[in-house]
Amino acid sequence: MQYARRVFGPGFGGGMIQLQRGTYFGSPGVTTRVAGLRITEATYAPQALVPRHAHEHAYLCLVTSGGFEERSSNHAADCGPGTVVWHPAGEVHEDAFGPRGGVCVNIEFGEEWLPRLEPSTASAWAHLRGGPASWLAGRVCGELAVSDSVSSLAVEGLVSVLLAEVHRSSPYSGSRKPAWLERSLERIRAEYRRGLTVAELASEAGVHRSHFVRVFHFHMGCTVAEYIRRLRIDWAAAELRRPNGPSIAQLSRLGGFSDQAHFTRVFKRVTGRTPAEFRASRQ
Repeated sequence: MQYARRVFGPGFGGGMIQLQRGTYFGSPGVTTRVAGLRITEATYAPQALVPRHAHEHAYLCLVTSGGFEERSSNHAADCGPGTVVWHPAGEVHEDAFGPRGGVCVNIEFGEEWLPRLEPSTASAWAHLRGGPASWLAGRVCGELAVSDSVSSLAVEGLVSVLLAEVHRSSPYSGSRKPAWLERSLERIRAEYRRGLTVAELASEAGVHRSHFVRVFHFHMGCTVAEYIRRLRIDWAAAELRRPNGPSIAQLSRLGGFSDQAHFTRVFKRVTGRTPAEFRASRQ
């Protein structure tokens, strides 16, 4: 995904905007209060640049469509559909959205939730993508859309499990990526739809395969296969949003999946919806 050209300031020592509870950049949508949670949807325009800011209270950001690159003084991450980002209170960051903008569901926690937050979780930024976290995020958004007599109970349970996933995630490491890993990432981003292998990437990087795998997971928080699947799902989600985009069968073939059933399984695991459900929700 191509993000807006960054105009981030040099370093993080200058001015910064402090946002109060329930306040976000972008166009605010519906705010829902359920089970001691304040849940706000925010929509961002294509190529939007969000300046350096911090939030008064910790919150979870669930990316439901579009995407952005987020940066702070000690982390950077690409956040596409299905991403879950934990922002500690007062954590300073800035964002650059891609050509399709983005929609985020932001979840803030009332006083009754504070005892449930592990101290290490509450103070450490975290970025999760794929697997249980993305599936749970999709379920939360689904329950908010249904809003029946048991939705409050369901949302409370799902958010509790999502917080557990955040706590279990590997803490961010500020160590610098080796140059060979940066080159490998560039190649993966350029060729993710074809059959890249770890052996091929490690050989090109000039390191042993097992070392490549360990270093990749340490810095990226996932395996090479998981990272490639995320890129493929990002691409497929963008195509599904196009009014005259390829059919689901075509996307399965063009996206490098073995067949349509495989594509559907992976897409639902990452986004919480089948490709058909995702396309229908965007119409």
